[in-house]
Amino acid sequence: MANSTKNTTKQHPVSDMFAESVVEKTLLVWVNSTVEEHEGDFRHTFEQLHKLIRHVSVFAQIDHCVRFLAGVPNEKAIVVVSSTFGQDMIPQIHSMTQVDTIYLLGDVQAPSEQWTKEWPKIKGQYSSVTSVFEAIRRVNKQYNEDSIPISFMPIMRSGSTHNIDQLDPSFMYTQLFKNTVVQMEHSRQSVDDFVAFCRDKFRHNASVLCHIDEFERGYRSDQALYWYTRFDFIYGPLNRCLRLLEADVLMNMGFFIQDLHRQIERFYQEHIGQFHGKSFLLYRGQGLSYGDFEKLKKAEGGLLSFNCFLSTSKEREVSFLFAESTIQSDEKIGILFVMTIDPSVTSTPFADISNESYFELEAEILFSMHTVFRIEDIKKLDNNERLFEVCLKLTSDDDKELKVITDLFEEDLKGGTGWARLGNLLCKVGQFDKAEELYHALVQQATTQNDTAFYYDHLGVTQTYKNNYLEAIKNFEKSLSIREIILTENDPDLAATYNNMGLAYEKMKDYSNALLFHQKALSIWEKLLPEHSIDLTASYNNIGSVYDGMKEYPKALQFYEKTLSIAEKNLPGNHPDLAVTYNNIGHALDKMRDYSKAQYFYEKALVIWEKTLPRNHPDLATLRTNLVSLHAALGNHSEALGFAINVISTEENNLPRNLPDYSTTYNHTGEYSQALSSMRALLEVQQHSLSSNHPDQEHIRECIEFMKLLESD
Repeated sequence: MANSTKNTTKQHPVSDMFAESVVEKTLLVWVNSTVEEHEGDFRHTFEQLHKLIRHVSVFAQIDHCVRFLAGVPNEKAIVVVSSTFGQDMIPQIHSMTQVDTIYLLGDVQAPSEQWTKEWPKIKGQYSSVTSVFEAIRRVNKQYNEDSIPISFMPIMRSGSTHNIDQLDPSFMYTQLFKNTVVQMEHSRQSVDDFVAFCRDKFRHNASVLCHIDEFERGYRSDQALYWYTRFDFIYGPLNRCLRLLEADVLMNMGFFIQDLHRQIERFYQEHIGQFHGKSFLLYRGQGLSYGDFEKLKKAEGGLLSFNCFLSTSKEREVSFLFAESTIQSDEKIGILFVMTIDPSVTSTPFADISNESYFELEAEILFSMHTVFRIEDIKKLDNNERLFEVCLKLTSDDDKELKVITDLFEEDLKGGTGWARLGNLLCKVGQFDKAEELYHALVQQATTQNDTAFYYDHLGVTQTYKNNYLEAIKNFEKSLSIREIILTENDPDLAATYNNMGLAYEKMKDYSNALLFHQKALSIWEKLLPEHSIDLTASYNNIGSVYDGMKEYPKALQFYEKTLSIAEKNLPGNHPDLAVTYNNIGHALDKMRDYSKAQYFYEKALVIWEKTLPRNHPDLATLRTNLVSLHAALGNHSEALGFAINVISTEENNLPRNLPDYSTTYNHTGEYSQALSSMRALLEVQQHSLSSNHPDQEHIRECIEFMKLLESD
C-alpha cells in the first residue's frame, strides 16, 4: 500500500507558547493498516484528539512511521499502534528516547505479560478508539499535574534577617497574586477580554476555537469548576502561566482564578462540618525532576507550596500508581505525597469536586492555589531509589515560619497595592522581563491619568533594572508630563519620579542630570518628612552615590554619613540596609586612601552580608573585590589573595571548565599568576553578560591591576 502519511494539523508559525500549553506532549503518532478504509471514523476521533494535542500524524506502514520518529529526536511522542502491527513495530521504536508512551489498539489476543514487561512503555491495550482517547486524556492530565509549579522553602528561624531576595520567587509571586486577584473587581468585560485573548492565541486551531465559543456562550461564575475540568485551553495555560510567571496571561485569567477560588471556598464552608474537626489523609502521585527532588530533600522540615490549584485523591492506591508510572521516564523521581489535612485550618480552602467536574473523577479533592505544607518526612518506597513517600502537613495561618516569610515580603513591599504591588515583587526577585510585561499591559488598561502616570513610572523603574536607561527615562518623562499637571509641586509621587530619573541618569554616568533630579526629590521629601525619618536615607544615599561617581569622595562621604546617622537610629544592628551604607562609606574612604577606616567599614558590612546574603550574591562579590584592592594597597598580599580566591570560588559554577583548580593551594606564596589568570577568566565571563561600563567589571579590572602588582613582587 502506498504511504498514507497525514498530518491533520496545518502548519503555522506560533508567535508565543500559549497555544502549545494545551498539552505538554504535542506529538501523537497513529499507526493502523486500515486508515483509508475507516477514514470517517478516524476523522471524528482526531477532532477529539485536537482538543488535547496539536500535532497528530497517521501512518499505514511501519517503516514510514519509524523513519518519521527517527526524524524528530527532540520530541516526546505518544504512539498508538494496531495490535496486528505491535510485535513487529514495538521492538523497532521502544528504545527511541522520543517515544514516551505506547498504546495498543485492537481486539486481537493481548500480548503476554512477559512481553509487556520487556517493553514497559506499553501502557495498555484498548478495543476502541474511544477508550484510547480516554487513556490519552488521562495521561495528559498527569503530564499537566507533573508540571504544576512547586516551591521549596528551607527552615528559617523566627527573627531571621534574611531578606526577600533569598526567598523562592514563585512562592512569593503566587501568594501575592492570590491575595491580589481574589480581592479585585471583575466584570463581564473581563470574560470578553479573555475570550478575545484566547481566540487570538488559538486562531489556527479550529477545535479549540469551537470550545472558546462554547465557553463564551455558557460561562457562569458559579460554575468555574465545571469549566476548569471541561477544557484544556483553560487548565493547561493556567498551570503554564503560573509556572513561567506569564503576567499577561495571568491578568487575562484573573477573573476565572477568582471565580474558581470562590467556588472552592463556598463548597469548603458548606461541607466543612462533615469532617467533625478530625484530621484525614489525602494523596497525590506525581513525578519530580532530579533538580526539584534535591530541593525537596534540602527543604525537609521546611515548607513546600503548590503554586496552582492542587488536585489530590482520597485513594492511596490510585495516587501510588501515578507515582510509580512516572519512574518509567529516566528524567523523573516518583513521589507519593501523603498529606495530613486538619479541616480547621482555613488558610487554603478545598472541595470534593467529584460531582462538579465535567468528567467523572472519583474521590478528587481540589485545593485553591498556593497551598502550603510542612515537609515532615521523606522515605523510600519498596527500597526503590527512584520512588519516595513524602509526608506533608497542611500549615495554618499562624504557622511561625510561614509568618516570618509572609512578614518579610509584606514589609519589603509596603505601600504597593494590587497589580502594581505584584510588579514591585517581580522586580525585587529579579523577574524584570515579567515585570515589564505586566506594566506594559497595565499602561494599556489604565483608566485614569493618575494610574497611567503611576504605571509609566514603574515601567521606567523596571527598564532601569534591565539597563535600558534611555527607554526608562522616556517613560519617566511620560509620567512627569502627567504628574506635573495633576499634582501639587510638593507631592511625594513627584519626588518618587524625580528620584527614579536620577537613578537612571546616574547609571548612564550623566551625573549633572542625576544630581539635579535627586536634589529635586530631596527638596520635596525634606519638606514632607521629619528630620530623622528613615525614608530620607534613600535620597541621601543616592546623592552620595552620584558624588561617588563624580569622584568627589569627600562630598559622597558627607551624604553617606547622613544616611548612617539616621539608619543607626532606626534599624537593628544587623539589618542588610546598614551593610549597604557601611560598604559605601568604606568605598569613599578607600578612594580617599584612608585605608584603615575603609577596612573598618568594609568589615562591618561583610559581617552582616555574610549572615544575610547568599554566598554568591553580587553585593558580596563587589565587597570582597573592594577588600582585594584595599589589602593590596596596604601591602597585605596574603589577605588580598585570600579575598580574590573567595570571589573566584563563588563564581566557579559560571566559569569555563578548563580554568585552573580553585583550591587553597592558591594561598601558597608565589601562586599569584594562577589567581590572576582566574580573575581574568572571571572578567571575560562578565564581559559577555554585563555592559562594558558595569561597575562589577570595573572592580574586577582594578583587582587584576593589583594582582599584576602582586605578581611583579
